Amino acid sequence: MQEGLVREMDMKAIYDLVGNRICNLFDTQTVIIRTFDHKAGNEEWQFAIEKGERIYSKPRPFNWANKLLLTSKQSILINEDYQATAKKMVAQA
Repeated sequence: MQEGLVREMDMKAIYDLVGNRICNLFDTQTVIIRTFDHKAGNEEWQFAIEKGERIYSKPRPFNWANKLLLTSKQSILINEDYQATAKKMVAQA
């Protein structure tokens, strides 16, 4: 993988290489690699795949979960009823 990273100094190619390697290594159904543009307040999906299909997304504004993740610097675990949790968190903001 390191040889591939050195050979592919293009960031998009690096995200693709790492994302595909994670999929193969962990035999996962979903992988998303995203970056945050703090100045614009947007998240950008650099690599996304679900059930073998590549997903492309335009930059979009931070949502409540992104904001919480960035301010708390802690992982977020939601085991059930995402919609109820999201409504509660948005109301608290």
